[in-house]
Parts: sequence; structure tokens; C-alpha cells
Amino acid sequence: MKTCIKCKQTKDLENFSKKSSNKDGLNFWCRECCKTYSKNYIKNNSEKIALKKKEWAIANKEKKLKANKEHYQNNKNRYKYLNNKWKSENRDRYNYLQTKVMRKRQILHKNAIPKWFEEEKVSYLYLKAKQFNMQVDHIVPLNSPIVCGLHCWHNLQLLDISLNSSKSNKTWVDMP
Repeated sequence: MKTCIKCKQTKDLENFSKKSSNKDGLNFWCRECCKTYSKNYIKNNSEKIALKKKEWAIANKEKKLKANKEHYQNNKNRYKYLNNKWKSENRDRYNYLQTKVMRKRQILHKNAIPKWFEEEKVSYLYLKAKQFNMQVDHIVPLNSPIVCGLHCWHNLQLLDISLNSSKSNKTWVDMP
């Protein structure tokens, strides 16, 4: 048994967190008092905490990216479930966003198709991609802040799905 110096109640040792620097190896406050204090501190200092988190994220960009990737990998099924739940609850919004994205992609393709477009070759490539469970990738991206490629035979290649997704529109052959 131990008495919490915050609430002055005597409680079992299981109600105290470990703290190796104390003589008995336990915290002075019980878990309940610590929890209440933490909630109040977060509530009263949310802006200060948010600022510190932002500064840390900027200073430790690589660590944050790695941690985010690990977290996503460990919780993939949960995110998939939440995503599907949101889609089903917001079907109209989801359809609108999908249409918007697809329309933008269609416009990009239309503007990126040259007059000498080889439709047979490109169609054949898409057919092969489906056959080998791969994706057709634009070597020079159609939508990039650096350059805009063409949707033509010479700018297409077959890539593994995961590789194409990781590539996004950020990398291409002549990029430094």
C-alpha cells in the first residue's frame, strides 16, 4: 500500500506507475491523478504542444516519415476499414471526389496526347499490363512541377504496381 501525495488516498501498489529514480521505484502520484493532470495540461496548453510537435516534425523529417510508414504498415487493416466505412457513409462526396480526380486525369491525358499518337501500340501495352498484373507508367510524368510528358508509346513502360505507386510523379529518368 502507498499514499498518493496528490489525492492523499492510500492505494494498492498496482495503482502507481514505475519510476526508477524514487526509492521505492514508484511514482509519487497515483495513475488516476497523473491521468487527470495530463488531460488538464493538454487541454490548457494545446497550442504550445501543437507548436512543439510541429517544430519537432520539421527538425526530424526523416524520423517522422519513417514512423508514419511503420505506423501505417502496422495498422493497414484498420485504415482500410475506416476508409471503406467513410466511403459507405459519404457515398455522394466520395463519388464527387472520384469524378473530379478522374476528370482531371482525362483532361491531362487529352492535353498530353500528340497528333501522331500510336493508339494500337498503346492499347497493346495496356493489354499486356493487365495480362502480367502490372501498370503502365509514364516515364516522364504527365503532371509534374518540373516537366510535363506526353501520353505516347515512347513515354510508356510497364512497372510493378508497388513500384509505380511509390514512384508517383516525383521521379523520372533524367531527374537529378
